[in-house]
Amino acid sequence: MHVIQWTGEELVSAYRSEIELGDQLVVRENQQAVFFRDGKAYDVMGPGRHTLTTLNIPLIYQFYKKFFDGKTPFVAEVVFVNTSKFQIKFGTKQKVMLKDMVPVGSFGSCFLQVGNAKLFVIEIVANLAKYTPEDVRNFIESFIIEKFIDTLAEYTSFEVYRQTEETSVSIKARLRVDMDRFGLDMVDLKIEGVTIPEEYQNKLFYLQRGATSQQVMGMEIAEKMAEAIKDSQGGGAAMGAGFMAVPYAMQTAAGLITSTAPGGANVQCPKCAFWVTRNSRFCNNCGNPLEPVTAGLKCAKCGAEVAAGSKFCGNCGNTM
Repeated sequence: MHVIQWTGEELVSAYRSEIELGDQLVVRENQQAVFFRDGKAYDVMGPGRHTLTTLNIPLIYQFYKKFFDGKTPFVAEVVFVNTSKFQIKFGTKQKVMLKDMVPVGSFGSCFLQVGNAKLFVIEIVANLAKYTPEDVRNFIESFIIEKFIDTLAEYTSFEVYRQTEETSVSIKARLRVDMDRFGLDMVDLKIEGVTIPEEYQNKLFYLQRGATSQQVMGMEIAEKMAEAIKDSQGGGAAMGAGFMAVPYAMQTAAGLITSTAPGGANVQCPKCAFWVTRNSRFCNNCGNPLEPVTAGLKCAKCGAEVAAGSKFCGNCGNTM
């Protein structure tokens, strides 16, 4: 009579030996034992001391009855699975491009637990050519990191950076489905840190205040164009063009908040083309006096809104 047991603390371990009816199987608390042979998982036994009979290992007995009936020692494996909660640390080695085109790095941890030992053995242990505890843990860790990166990319920088807890809960719910297929329960997941490059801090600032991703991207493109023109070596004309382009580049940033606020529509300065808030008396960029646009002044012919003091409608040319 053999006594089959495992006293380790690893996630999984396999006992490979000859098995006979009448052998003793000792399964400790927070363990489950899965009979495994030829790439297939059969009977599962929970905590306790079990004497192996045809009643408690019916599946493997049915497939290999001739060995047991003939009292022939039967070589098989008993895969012990630790059902205690275990922790996996994860992190992005490279920046992940989020939904609003902000690259971020992120790290955190999750707690898992084997909920279905037989499915776990079939999907992970049986699919690995070797299954040391390190192999199994590395497989799970790699899978979680891959799925975490794919899921993270569907969120915005505001959600990840400012709503970390809510994002963690949402990602946990989505990863739970992926873990179920391996017989694993996703107990908890927490994003513990998020890193955003310094050059994207301003972008996040505008996004937090209601600007759209398209508006922010337009601002970035304009700023880069302005910098390129300003730094060019094309002489005074290029330098002058560079300085003139700066207001165009910065006007988007200045107008993002006001344009998204209620009643915050902007108008352009006729001198430098800088966007300023409606009804401003002077341009914020060049100081040019402005004629405020009075809300409610409309063209009698086409109904378009026109500036106070205008002689003609800018939309249809009608005399005001």
